[in-house]
Amino acid sequence: MKRNNIIALSALVASMTMPSFAATEMDALRERLAVLESQMQAGPESGITIGGVIEVEYGFEDLAAGNDENELTLATAELGFAATLNDNFGAYLTLLYEQNENNDRIIVDEAVLTGQTIDG
Repeated sequence: MKRNNIIALSALVASMTMPSFAATEMDALRERLAVLESQMQAGPESGITIGGVIEVEYGFEDLAAGNDENELTLATAELGFAATLNDNFGAYLTLLYEQNENNDRIIVDEAVLTGQTIDG
């Protein structure tokens, strides 16, 4: 009989501590979510910024026999990435394509890592 009472008492104590543990864990998750949401709303100075340029060329030729020729080509494409790594460091990368340059391949045009002296 004593053994059954001890098991029942243990189950009662466990059931009383579980909700408080769950509430503490839920509060911690709510705090973490609030921090993540505030980081996402920090603005364009945090995270990664993507930008680019596309340059196209159009050509038209009016031939004598009524056979017109049109041509639309991609002349230049540039894609840039800027990232704030932390309060002291940032990075910038630019990819570049130019028609009839570099065997018509995309190249890394710029790759820059900027930083400040850390006082300590």
